[in-house]
Amino acid sequence: MIGLKAMWHCPFLAGLLLLSAGVSVPVPSRNSSLTFPPPSRTARSEFGRQRLQQPTTEPGAGHLSEAYRNVSCTPSVRFTRHQNWAYGFLAQFMEEAISPDVMVCDTQGKKVNSAHIAIPGKSVNFLVAVVPTMEGDAIVSGQAMTNPGFTFFLAKTSNSGGIVSLIRTEGFEPGRICEASDHTIWTLGSDRDKEREHDDNFSLVQQYSFEKGLLHGYLSKADSGLRDTQLLGNGHPSGGVLACGKQRISVYLNETNEYFEIDPSTETLKRWKMDAKPFPKGTLTGFTVTEKGRVYVSLFEDWRTETDWRFRRALFELRLEPNSGSGKWTLVNGTFTSDDPYNIPDGIFFKLWGADGDDLVIRRLHEADMSWVRVIP
Repeated sequence: MIGLKAMWHCPFLAGLLLLSAGVSVPVPSRNSSLTFPPPSRTARSEFGRQRLQQPTTEPGAGHLSEAYRNVSCTPSVRFTRHQNWAYGFLAQFMEEAISPDVMVCDTQGKKVNSAHIAIPGKSVNFLVAVVPTMEGDAIVSGQAMTNPGFTFFLAKTSNSGGIVSLIRTEGFEPGRICEASDHTIWTLGSDRDKEREHDDNFSLVQQYSFEKGLLHGYLSKADSGLRDTQLLGNGHPSGGVLACGKQRISVYLNETNEYFEIDPSTETLKRWKMDAKPFPKGTLTGFTVTEKGRVYVSLFEDWRTETDWRFRRALFELRLEPNSGSGKWTLVNGTFTSDDPYNIPDGIFFKLWGADGDDLVIRRLHEADMSWVRVIP
């Protein structure tokens, strides 16, 4: 099992090529092939029409201001899917694949936390996700070997570099995590044991406390419409994303193209079916909710044909109709780009890190790690 896990987390050759060009690349699922069968002629023709067109712009979508602040971390932020921004900090793995080391940098680019994840009496196989806390520490999820078998876990680091809190989530794989304002930990993931038994009676979203363990579960797989939750468990952006806002927890599921909000104070859940996703094969590289409740996502699409290889990326706002249960993808003007991997212009919009109040923290290609901007109506 360890060998398979290590192979799953190591980037394949095409990923190495894209990372060297400064591009974040989705990693295939554990069961997927490393070959890329060519699309049909119809698909190639459709892409030829799409690649020169940007998604429809709606009135009031707004555009990004020039950056009013630019900061780079030391060491620099890596181009992978294993970084997360929250509460004025950015957390990442020190190395890719099965690295057990994490770091956190602040808004000055200073490293404020560096930790080696080691659990006494257990062997940490790999880490899945890392997020910063309000104090600048880190919370990680991963898998550890036990005797016998293995367990998934959540762990919190300290400024001294060690683990101060630990929760065993047993068969539940927390692929995405965030810390809410009350210091509870929210997770989006899969229950490997129940999936193996074809039992859909488990919650995809689970709320934990390091003091009390599991508190609540929301959105059962049976009600989600998902065929398989494996991608949620391993944290792949093709599965779904999670964000802790000021008063709510937000979730987007890629397969069903649905957005959810959980109100912890009332323990209720609302859901919105979004209109057609602008990039049909796209995955979310960033997801955040501003202080005023506006929802922003960055979307990336890697499209390959027999004769072409193109990237598309853009920033969108998810506009939700309060009473209809439906929503729209709204392009933020000036963020759409379509380019080939060997000729990517500097300074284009690359990805969304998160929100700082009502402003956004983004990355522009080959510029500072973090840039603060405003969405101007």
